Formats: sequence, C-alpha cells, structure tokens
Amino acid sequence: MDSYIEYYFINNDIPCSERLDITEEEALKCQQKYKVFSRKLEIENIFDVFVEEFKSFKSILSQAQLSQEFSNYSEAFAYIENQKIRTKLNVSYLSILNTGKLLLDRLYNDSSGFSIINDIDKSVIINFKESREDIFKNNQNYVFGCNLRNLCQHKLLPINKLTLKYPQKVNSEISLVTRFFLSLTLSSMKRDDRKFILQKLDPVFKDKMKKIDQVDLNRIIDGYYEGIFDLIKTFRMLVKGAVKSSEEYFERLVEKITGGNIALRPPALCISNQHKFYLDFEWFKVAHYLEEKNNLYFKSANLIRTQYI
Repeated sequence: MDSYIEYYFINNDIPCSERLDITEEEALKCQQKYKVFSRKLEIENIFDVFVEEFKSFKSILSQAQLSQEFSNYSEAFAYIENQKIRTKLNVSYLSILNTGKLLLDRLYNDSSGFSIINDIDKSVIINFKESREDIFKNNQNYVFGCNLRNLCQHKLLPINKLTLKYPQKVNSEISLVTRFFLSLTLSSMKRDDRKFILQKLDPVFKDKMKKIDQVDLNRIIDGYYEGIFDLIKTFRMLVKGAVKSSEEYFERLVEKITGGNIALRPPALCISNQHKFYLDFEWFKVAHYLEEKNNLYFKSANLIRTQYI
C-alpha cells in the first residue's frame, strides 16, 4: 500500500511541493492518532447537546411555574394551558433522556460491548467501567432515570401531571411558599411498568419510593444529569493522556515535514493516492472549548436557587 505525506510550501518565494514516503505502520499510527481527536470531539459534542437541553428544560420549568403562579384560568382553560406546558416539558425531558442514552451507549454499551474509549486508549476501559458501576450504585436517581428512559421509549410519556401547592389564605406578615413539582404516581402505573421502573434499585431506596408513591421527576432528571456528568468527568480524566500524546505527535510530525517552511496548505496524509486527512487540527480546539464550557455543576441536593420575582 502506497502511503505518503504530501505538502506544499514556499521556498525563496517559489511555490514547491514535496512528498514524504512513510511505512504502512506509520500511516496506521497517523490514523489512530487522528481517531483519538475525532472520538474525543464526538463525545464532547453529544455532551454539549445534553447540557444545553438540560438548561432548556430548567428554563421551561421556571416558565411553567411562573405561569401557574400568576394565572387564574377557568377550569376549561386551565386544562388547555396545562396541556401546552406538559407538551413543552415532555419534549425537553425526553430529549434529555434520549441524548443521555446516546452518550451512555457511545461510552459503553452493555449489549454489544462497544466503547468509543477503545478508539482512544484501550488500557483505561476497565477503570471507566469501575467508575460507571460506582455511579450506578451510589446515584439511585440516575438508575431510576435510566429505567424511566427505557420505559418511555416504548410505553409512556414521562410527564403527565403538574402540581402547584400554595396556601389559600395569604397573610402579608408571613412569607408565602409555593411548591411546584412534576409527579409520577407509582400506584397509578400498571404492575409490570411499576416493576420495570423500580428494577436494579437499591432495596432501601426502592422501599422509600414505594412508600411515598409520588416520585419527583425534576429530582430524577437532576440525578440522571449528575450521573452522566460524573461519567464524563471520568472519561476526560482517563483519556487526557492519550489526547495530549496525539497532539504532541502531530506537532512533531508537522515540524519534521515542513522544516519551518511557510506552508501553502497543511500537509496531507495520502494512502493509495487518496487524501485521508490534512494534518491541520484547528478544528480540535472545539473539543477543548466544550470541555472548558461544560466543566462545572452543582449537586441538586446541595443547591438552593433564588428567583428574582
């Protein structure tokens, strides 16, 4: 197989072209290092969609709460308004669940054994699976969210009820506290569906869910988000070395090829006279940007938000 790197440069103000023949092994190494970049960016891209949809859901949820607090519809119009709100919330909620599932399947799929991490650094897959098991064990809302996603895929919409509780009589000397939440009533579900959604849960947590009967879907999606965020943090930590190694490899390779000459265009890897890719990785800065952008969150259990209304 004919493998080489082709590049164009300026020498003494004269456009020149050169070709550096490389071995099949070197060509394979180039492609493997390139795949590290593309796989890393793929995960960061999906995760960015996941984060943005989560933020959109919280925004819609706040709008829904304010709509409920400020409105006093007749019974008929109240049903219509609630339907509009539930539709928006369901679209966003399902998008979070499904984007999260896509991300989870790309990171590691139980059925097929596929993991995108194998294309980056096979040596860390065991560590990732261990972290995944820890999150599954310690974040029960995440487990419930995974079950809910699978149930919603085939049988039901997640949000079917909105609840706003507030005192009927207002005392101006006492602060008024309202509670708006999205509830899922376990006892109203079919037996098989209820059994499915409670599977794999810790026995203590499962008994608690059965006892209170009303599951707060907002807390469930918080736990689902936090579980996936923790997995992404683990993924980033584990592949950091492979990413840095690939960056340094291509920096050295480009310097070796160009010898400091001014390039007319980036060098290109060619195999069997076909361009595979250019050795120009400005596009990979997007992965670094997304990692910096989506690198912080607060555990919902430790967070109290105030509203300026």
